[in-house]
Amino acid sequence: MTRTGDSEHMAELEKIAQEKFSKSYEELDAHERIQVGGTKGGHARGGHSADPDRAPPPPEVKFGEDNN
Repeated sequence: MTRTGDSEHMAELEKIAQEKFSKSYEELDAHERIQVGGTKGGHARGGHSADPDRAPPPPEVKFGEDNN
């Protein structure tokens, strides 16, 4: 029995696997599959985790200053 959404989920994993590794999802080793899953999860969450180019700038903290 195939759950609703499984085919869409696998299609997305296949797409990411092809983009990142030029392989099908089935050909990936365990570490690569984890990376593909993390990419998919990051896209689902949105925000800074999904796109490193949108990460917030680091805080303005300088060594030796009282930052309170």
